Amino acid sequence: MERTAAVMRMIGGLLAYATLGFVFFGIWRGTQRQPGRTSGIFGSWLRSSWFYLLSSALFFGLSYWGWTPLPLSLTPLVRVWMLALGCLFYFPGILLVLWGRLALRENYFVSTGMGAQLFAGHELVTGGPFA
Repeated sequence: MERTAAVMRMIGGLLAYATLGFVFFGIWRGTQRQPGRTSGIFGSWLRSSWFYLLSSALFFGLSYWGWTPLPLSLTPLVRVWMLALGCLFYFPGILLVLWGRLALRENYFVSTGMGAQLFAGHELVTGGPFA
């Protein structure tokens, strides 16, 4: 059981780092493209390196803070069920992120509810998970 949990944690961690790298690569490519229209009150922030530096620091800080074990004493059977349930949510969620990133292709970039950066020649994606 412990070996399975360790393997799942290792696979999950590697998949998370690979996804994060894939997302950061897409963001970097977006900063290299010719900007088009910017919408929203914070849309101009999306091309600022300070925005990415501060948001990455906040993300990693919150992730580190939230990655602490809960003070729970669980039986081995409950731990197995929790691991299985976590895997059922985690792995499809990561695959959905990757599928969305691949479906957007060169249109991929960061957007928020408060702003979005479009590119010259930007297209509306209506396939894949956006269908």
